[in-house]
Amino acid sequence: MRGRRTDLWARPKRRWGRRVLPLVVLAALGWWWLMPESPAPPDGTHEPLSTVPPSQENSVPKAVVGPEATQEKPEPVSQRKKIVAVLPLSGPFAGQGRMLRHGMQLAVKEAPPDGIPKLEFLDGWGGDPAFRDKLGEMVQDPAVYALLVHLPLDRLEEVSSRAARAGVLVVSVANTHQKLARDGRVLPFLGSDEAEARETARLIGARYGKSPVTILEEESPYGTFFSSHFRDEAGKVGLSVHRLVLTPGTLPPEDVLKSSKKIMLAGSPAWAADIVAALESAGYRGLYFVPHTFAADYARDLLAGAVDRVRFVLPMEWRPGTASDTAFREAYRRAYWKEPGWLALVGYDCARWITDLVRRTTQSRREFSAKLLSGEPTAPSGTWVGGSFQLDEGGNVRRTYSLAALKNGVLAPIDQ
Repeated sequence: MRGRRTDLWARPKRRWGRRVLPLVVLAALGWWWLMPESPAPPDGTHEPLSTVPPSQENSVPKAVVGPEATQEKPEPVSQRKKIVAVLPLSGPFAGQGRMLRHGMQLAVKEAPPDGIPKLEFLDGWGGDPAFRDKLGEMVQDPAVYALLVHLPLDRLEEVSSRAARAGVLVVSVANTHQKLARDGRVLPFLGSDEAEARETARLIGARYGKSPVTILEEESPYGTFFSSHFRDEAGKVGLSVHRLVLTPGTLPPEDVLKSSKKIMLAGSPAWAADIVAALESAGYRGLYFVPHTFAADYARDLLAGAVDRVRFVLPMEWRPGTASDTAFREAYRRAYWKEPGWLALVGYDCARWITDLVRRTTQSRREFSAKLLSGEPTAPSGTWVGGSFQLDEGGNVRRTYSLAALKNGVLAPIDQ
């Protein structure tokens, strides 16, 4: 038997298709028209909305490197700058380093708080590997603008070489070796040996007259150098000079005792100590004149028998009783309960000068160093507690010199 036809099932199906199909088409057209289209790349081709593989869609994106990277806001320049003092804080010359450090710390303490550079210290007498590692870290720190250095010449030259490559200014605080005056990488704060030798001749002639002075010269590069410039300047100012070259171990002849009342010692402190001891034992009672290097903390030991007749030539000129001198000494006594030595004054003046320059500069440290070392016309000069400080157009330091004597264990200037 044939089964019934299923027209009743077929008709509703056809009716659904006729009614629903137009609605589906209209909905599709509406969706296509309303859907936002992703912009085409510059080459005109269309790419998928995402090109990240499914496995990386939820991963952390890599940092952007280059101009598009978001840069951290730099901190103000005044908060980033540093100055490092490289001093002998241990070893046989720790006393010198301590006096310089005290003066520098006092200068920073009294400076205006607005933007003052941070002052740090490094022991220049430390072990070589540790010292070199720490020095390398410091000169590579872009915040370090200057090194204030008081070291033996060989180590000072090593420091200046590394600092120059990094564009860091090196200031030799109290070393005046003539080699530094010709080193375009170093600024000697106290000037040069040549300037000191010439100023010594002028000071002796002005203070003690043109009567003959005997210069005892150590047979060494320094002794020969100092003596030659002293004698050259003495000839210009009309000061009569009698020269004696003493080889190591030899002593001046006896006629020096009779013919001289003024003796200039051109040589090292250790050599001079032997000469003075011999002259004193032979009865010499005249004056001795010595370079500023003798005025360190060991002067009283080396020249014990004649220290009251020793005249120190200092590359500075300060006046006791002036407002600046009184303020400095009172502040030093309050801080350290002692009288300041001349090296403390040098450290104080040097730190005041350089911290003010670093605080105010808007230049990079390489530009800052280059302009100071070149002695450009805008390079600052000034007068501090220890006298005037000037840079000429060649980058040479000009100082005012004076004679000083030890009184009650403290160096005091002699009225000119």
